Amino acid sequence: MLKQAEVPAISKAIDGLYVMNDNDRLKELARMREKAMHDRASELEEAILTGMERGRAEGRTVDHSQ
Repeated sequence: MLKQAEVPAISKAIDGLYVMNDNDRLKELARMREKAMHDRASELEEAILTGMERGRAEGRTVDHSQ
């Protein structure tokens, strides 16, 4: 069914998926890439939360009476 796609770009992508699915090395590379992207997103989220926490802490310690 998927092989019958009439849009060339979609057909090419589907063919690539079949090739990748049959190739253990490519599957592992794709898994590693996805994990790296997930890890990077987690690191960025943690950095943002840490920065917000520090900002709040600094805001509490600043003397605003001047």
